[in-house]
Amino acid sequence: MLEIVTQRYDQNILTAILSDQTDWLDRLNNKYDFFKYFDRVFNSFYLKQSKHNGWKIYDTVLNEMRVPAHSAFFIGDNENNKKRSRKRSLYHPF
Repeated sequence: MLEIVTQRYDQNILTAILSDQTDWLDRLNNKYDFFKYFDRVFNSFYLKQSKHNGWKIYDTVLNEMRVPAHSAFFIGDNENNKKRSRKRSLYHPF
């Protein structure tokens, strides 16, 4: 994953994480220092929103990154999250 993200980052393509995790994402970053490969890191733990509660969190991310939904793509491992993001017109390359 980091190889793909690094390629996009090197091409000046905005990259972000949208995670529904608690503070363990911060602990992983402290150990592996991978946040540096992303322009933004969005964590529901801090946003007080969740991918499981509709599409509001997707709108929050798109607005903060100033990216229209049709210009963004979403990669995820949860089918329900993919379905919700499709409702916001996010592209799914895989």
